[in-house]
Amino acid sequence: MKSPSASILAARCLEQESAQLGTALRRAHDALDAPRPGSPLAADILTIESRPRRQRGHLHSVLAWGRYSAAVIAVSTAQMLAGVGRMLTEQAMLPLPAFALGRSVHEAALQLCSLTDPKISTHERLARCAAQLIRDTHSARSVLQLFPSSTVNGDLSRVDAARREAQRLLRDGGFVLNFGKASPSGDPKSVSLEDGPIANVSLKMTELAQRYTPGEERMYAVNSGASHLHPWFLQGVEGDPATLVTSALFPLLDCADAVAANVMTYIGEDPSAMHNKTHLRRMALLRQSRGEGSGHVADWAEYAAKRMREGR
Repeated sequence: MKSPSASILAARCLEQESAQLGTALRRAHDALDAPRPGSPLAADILTIESRPRRQRGHLHSVLAWGRYSAAVIAVSTAQMLAGVGRMLTEQAMLPLPAFALGRSVHEAALQLCSLTDPKISTHERLARCAAQLIRDTHSARSVLQLFPSSTVNGDLSRVDAARREAQRLLRDGGFVLNFGKASPSGDPKSVSLEDGPIANVSLKMTELAQRYTPGEERMYAVNSGASHLHPWFLQGVEGDPATLVTSALFPLLDCADAVAANVMTYIGEDPSAMHNKTHLRRMALLRQSRGEGSGHVADWAEYAAKRMREGR
């Protein structure tokens, strides 16, 4: 039986992976209304309910903002995955934008993992959700300031009001805002719930990649060459279509594994079935690129263990 072309296989893998992730994220969304007992999600809610009554509403709002942001990121990720698929499966392949967009998918996956990490405490998750709220309410201001004041005054006023309201909500919930050397009227640099773990407002993507996609922090750095049009990347991209497809998609499959591991475990579900299906697609891509018997790892658990060793 003739093997499918690299572009056809890429389309199939991305379509199946996107559908699998979409189903999982819908289950995660449904779980918010009825958290599974014993899950990290249920533990978060119990912890908030144990806080002083005056803080509970604020803390629930901060956690809800983190969930909302995760949902927005997830929807955007699905669109970007579709874009990668289109670039790799058109008659004239477009590897450069595929690598650049793959980096954006990687960043989105890392943000999802950071918000849903089942291994962190509720205090740390709330701090990360608070940092997300600060980013979301503060980042628009720097963009608006690039436009003539006569055209954005109303928008700037609304953004400034949102910034003040976000900081008030956080302080009333017991959060500590650290402004560093900046004025308290500026943007916080980090945030914590009382004296709990600190979350930086500015995300360090390479560190997140090392934590959630060990080994793939290298491809994250490589793909930055496509995003920023570095000569070392532009002059060094070469290979047959199967090799280019595999290079572009492999980091995305590792990102899918990371999202499944964090999101599904957070809501109390086992991600093993998702991992095994993703690994079948990984194996298919490897066989397409390198041929049978080229030393690739057939077992998901063995592959994951090898990835962890590579990331150290």
